[in-house]
Amino acid sequence: MLFTVLQLMHCVSLIPSVQARDRRYVGEPSNLRHRLIAPNAGQSVYTRAFKPWRLVCYLGFASETSAKTFLKRHCIDRRPTQSNDGQDY
Repeated sequence: MLFTVLQLMHCVSLIPSVQARDRRYVGEPSNLRHRLIAPNAGQSVYTRAFKPWRLVCYLGFASETSAKTFLKRHCIDRRPTQSNDGQDY
């Protein structure tokens, strides 16, 4: 039952670079495992320079519209955020 529910979810992930805190991927991965393995394997010129990458947030939404609305409202600014204590994320 849980697997079926997860298959129906539209997910959003936040994957920042551990090395370069100003670099991050925010998006809707269709395959989260691939989204983590590919950049850490250095398969892209962009990601190779900033590996390792780590998943810090993975949210599920009931509809694609909800996921896209969340991205638009909360993730337009791709720069890292700073908490009150000055630490990123």
